[in-house]
Amino acid sequence: MLALAQRIHDKTRHHGRVVLSGHSQGSLICVAAALCVGDAARGRTALVTHGSQLMFAYARLFPEYVGHATLADLYTDKMGGRWRNLHRWSDPIGGPVLAYPATGPVDPVLPSTATWTVIGTDGQAAPSSVYAASDGSWLRRIGPEYQLRDPYNVIAADGRPASPMLGHSAYYADPAYNLAVAERWA
Repeated sequence: MLALAQRIHDKTRHHGRVVLSGHSQGSLICVAAALCVGDAARGRTALVTHGSQLMFAYARLFPEYVGHATLADLYTDKMGGRWRNLHRWSDPIGGPVLAYPATGPVDPVLPSTATWTVIGTDGQAAPSSVYAASDGSWLRRIGPEYQLRDPYNVIAADGRPASPMLGHSAYYADPAYNLAVAERWA
C-alpha cells in the first residue's frame, strides 16, 4: 500500500492525474493509499471502487481506520467527491458504499419513491437517474453510487442473454465501468 501511495505521488508530482480502481479487497487498499498521500497528490487523484465490502464489512471490522466517519471525510473533504462506487445486486459480497437508503434496509428493488442518502452529507438525498446506452448497457446513478444491471446486456440473442452473469467478477467488463472512470475527470 505504501508503494501505491508513492506511485500516486510520483505520477501526480508534475501535474499528472491518477484514477485508482479497486475491486473487492483492492478497494480497501486504494482507500488506504488515498488516505496516506498528501493533499496535493490527492487533489489530482480520483477513486473508483467496485465489488467493495468497505461499508458492510471493513467499516465494522476496522472502524478506527475505515469507519463511516473516515469514509465520509475521504469522500466529501479529502477527495472532493471524486469517488464513485459500482455495485451489482447479484454480487454476494460487494455492495453500496457512498449512499444508503434513508430508511430501511438496502433493497435491490428501487421504487421511484426510494430515497437514498449520500455519505457525509448530513442527510442530503442522493439524486437518482438511469443511464441506458444503445449497446444495451444500463446503470442507475444514486448520487455517487452506481448500481449496475447483471447481466449488463440483456438483449437476447438465440434465446440467451448477450452477456454472462458477472456477480462479484469483472466489473471492468461492464461498459458502465468505463463511464464511471471517464466521469471522474469530466
